[in-house]
Amino acid sequence: MSSGKSKARIIQLPLSPEKYIKTKARSLPIRECLINKDWKNIGMAHIFIARQQPSGNMILGLLLVDMLCMGIKDCDYHFNVPEDEYLEMRKDIVQALEMKHCEYNLAHNITYGAIEFAEDFGFKPHKDWAVAQYLLAEDTDEIEIIDLAFGDEEGRPRVIVTPEYPMHDVIARLNKVLGPGNFDIFNVVDNESGLYDDDNFDQEEVEIPHELVYGAFIDHLYALSNYPKEKKVSPQLKAIKRKDYHFVDHLPKIGSYVISEKEKTILTEMLTQLRELKPGTVSRLEALVKEYPGNMVLQNYLSMAYSDTGQKEKAKKLIEATFNEFPWYLFARANYGHTLLDNGKIARFVSVFGGVFDLKALYPERVGFHFLEFITFYTVVVRYYIAIDEIDNADYLMTLLKDMFLEFEDDRALLARKMITDAKLVNMFGSTDISVREAIKADKPRFRNKTMKACYEGRIPFSPGLFAEILAIKKDDLIHDLREGIVKYLQRAHLNNLPEDLVEHDDLDFVLYAYFLLAELDRPELLRDLLFILGQPESVLQDNFGDLWAEKAWMPLCRLGRDQMPAMVEFCKEATEDTSQIIITETFVKIAILFPKYREPALASLLEIAQFCLTEPEERFTASDFVSNLVCDLADLQDPTLLPTIKALYDKGFVDYGYAGTYKELEPEVLHKTFLPLSPKLENIFELWDDIQVNWRR
Repeated sequence: MSSGKSKARIIQLPLSPEKYIKTKARSLPIRECLINKDWKNIGMAHIFIARQQPSGNMILGLLLVDMLCMGIKDCDYHFNVPEDEYLEMRKDIVQALEMKHCEYNLAHNITYGAIEFAEDFGFKPHKDWAVAQYLLAEDTDEIEIIDLAFGDEEGRPRVIVTPEYPMHDVIARLNKVLGPGNFDIFNVVDNESGLYDDDNFDQEEVEIPHELVYGAFIDHLYALSNYPKEKKVSPQLKAIKRKDYHFVDHLPKIGSYVISEKEKTILTEMLTQLRELKPGTVSRLEALVKEYPGNMVLQNYLSMAYSDTGQKEKAKKLIEATFNEFPWYLFARANYGHTLLDNGKIARFVSVFGGVFDLKALYPERVGFHFLEFITFYTVVVRYYIAIDEIDNADYLMTLLKDMFLEFEDDRALLARKMITDAKLVNMFGSTDISVREAIKADKPRFRNKTMKACYEGRIPFSPGLFAEILAIKKDDLIHDLREGIVKYLQRAHLNNLPEDLVEHDDLDFVLYAYFLLAELDRPELLRDLLFILGQPESVLQDNFGDLWAEKAWMPLCRLGRDQMPAMVEFCKEATEDTSQIIITETFVKIAILFPKYREPALASLLEIAQFCLTEPEERFTASDFVSNLVCDLADLQDPTLLPTIKALYDKGFVDYGYAGTYKELEPEVLHKTFLPLSPKLENIFELWDDIQVNWRR
């Protein structure tokens, strides 16, 4: 098979681009290094670095380095770029940013010097620096130091302010760290030199609100603390899928009221004033509401203005009046719903919504919805489920909204997110006023068996003899202790996702071996435990278990899951990590090859997953590693009847040619069976031992 994947089929799952860059990039030769010509004048360096892989393809990195204040503001990396694409990209970058050749040593000193300067004021590098840093050499004494200036002429931080980017958060941080007057603010509007043109500045990375970052962290801890209980989500809510909604780019006509062109202009103007809360906004809106009494949007804006200016009682009365006058108006209904929840009037809330908490069912005549309507409605419903202590229902609805938060800055949406977080904290720790770090560190596992406790604490090293001893433990006690160790270890591992938090782990091998030991118990119900581990964030699995995890994780799934394939299919559909999905589809291929009587259901499972991909929004799977791997999996089965499905995945643009090759290359190989897929071996934990000793590295 000539496709990209066939050349690496000895390894069941190739290194991800990120893992390849982290482990191999620094050993690759530097092809070239470029920098913008005016970096000294503007204090902002665009750095382009290219390293050449053994195949001749390139790994590319592009950094935006702020030498005046913030360090690495932006960075990007591209893996396995063919020569022609590299040259085209280089041409575009050189022209757009006026780049010139520079010595690597200069780029290195600018980058690490800016990071060190920025860290003094609490600024951290862009999140993608975690990977992109491996395109640069490690910052050691072997690198010649160049004397460079950072900050303004006096060595103080300088903040560049433009009308588009007022940098309020940066200025607030510097005021807190250094105090007012101890840094420079350079306003581009007042600049006559022309040095600071807006074109020199990329748009800032959107700062993800703390409520979302912390909330995601608590979500993982909550799932762990409640494991292995099943989530209790109502079937009605489970039937709600975002992909079933048709989103329109404009708010629809509201009832029978016709908004004139003049009113549309007024609404646009007032929305801008409302966002900026300019002086006179409230009085202007009050006058407009009197002038256009049938315009419910203006009433909605006025209630928002009252609330934003602290006139809570006026806002409350207007919200209720607007709902009473326009009960079918979604925003009026949602606003009134929030007011009812604020006052604990649950029964009245249910009555207002007619007991219907599905947006399409509430407005069955509607074909399309604006995304603001979607998030406004489900935010208030999330709050309702929190109020009646149905956290799993609230949690499910929040997953429908999670990637919309950054498009829709709304205090109520963030409040709903925070309320879920607080409810989970109370469920786990009995209070929200606690140090989660300390609570988790203090919550030690409760083992029934002394040997299992010693294994977890690393006092007894794993070995084939120990495996035999463990497997002789009473099964119910062993399952309890394996689950206890898995949960407590993963809780500690997730702490590393919080900023500036390093956790002393218990023995790193425990979860790795626990995963394989579960399969030895030969209980079908333990498939849930395997999928639970597999569903952890890729960063946790990869950082703690390494490449051996990716290569061998299919084996326990194959042993416990071949009679439960629908459960694995559903897991694959719901998973958000490529690696987890890839391991599932690889498992189906192994089942089809190793167990002929299971070939048809395994094939049907792969086709169901492929059809799922084809019906999902295109942006989810464009050039996806998961779908590219799925195509290779389907091809490995050498069944010509699969070609229409394979071609459909190519036609949708879901397949990365660098990963799977082109359809033109793949089709004859499937038709004529010109390659022989490797015959996998299903190993037990004793047979895996040698591989673990050779491949597992701490």
